[in-house]
Amino acid sequence: MTDTLKDAATSERDRRRCAGTWLRELREHRGLSQRELAQLVGYKYYTFVSQVEHGAVKLPSEDMEKWALALKQNKREFTMRYISFCDPVLVGLIGVMTKKGLRVDEA
Repeated sequence: MTDTLKDAATSERDRRRCAGTWLRELREHRGLSQRELAQLVGYKYYTFVSQVEHGAVKLPSEDMEKWALALKQNKREFTMRYISFCDPVLVGLIGVMTKKGLRVDEA
């Protein structure tokens, strides 16, 4: 692997870890264990919550709404915050579209 690819992989992993730390703090603030959160979002195994919180895997986009509801967060704000950790370029593009008066579903 080239140094550039290694740097990109490390950077992505670091961003996932930051997102995971944020998710863990939200979960702990709600007084939930990983097992309880897993049950609320419909996971069979709580270890997936652990993997997300440690940055080993990304939170699947199809699960973001369930996590937001379980953690008592506004769905849009939760999703944008999570994406801002994992894909800041995408968040920047969405911001540009919003400033131009385009809604995301119109683009």
